[in-house]
Amino acid sequence: MSFKQNLSTIQNKLRVHLPTLRWLVPLLLTVLVIFYELGPASWLYEEQGVLFRTLADLIIFGTIGPLFALIILYFLERWLDEKDTAEFQARILNQARAEIDNGRQLHDNSIQVLFAASLLLDSFRAENPELPPETAVQIGKTETALNQAIFQLREYLQNQ
Repeated sequence: MSFKQNLSTIQNKLRVHLPTLRWLVPLLLTVLVIFYELGPASWLYEEQGVLFRTLADLIIFGTIGPLFALIILYFLERWLDEKDTAEFQARILNQARAEIDNGRQLHDNSIQVLFAASLLLDSFRAENPELPPETAVQIGKTETALNQAIFQLREYLQNQ
């Protein structure tokens, strides 16, 4: 598995768990800070007698840490969404370009086929100079229609 595939797999797994992480990480940080402040920090501060310091630590660490984690996870989710949107737009753009190229190729091939048919009619007329007048008129009309179709296709291609 390549690095890019591994990164994509990690991003997909992260995306699935991101809504849960958004509330779980701040909650766990709050519990950790409270445990610390009531456990080891409390014991250290009792030695010094600084109850105000313990309360201040609870307020600061109990709110800033979880809020910071919430903000980081929010921006991580937005970054993943924007990355997915950019990749989707790139795929759509590449598909549209491929369709345009295919359309141009199809029109170019159509012009070539029509031109070949026109040349075949010219060749047929040159090889058979004594055609009945009705047949000659029909061949002339067919050549005119072919030339008009070629002209219209060329104009369409030039206007794209």
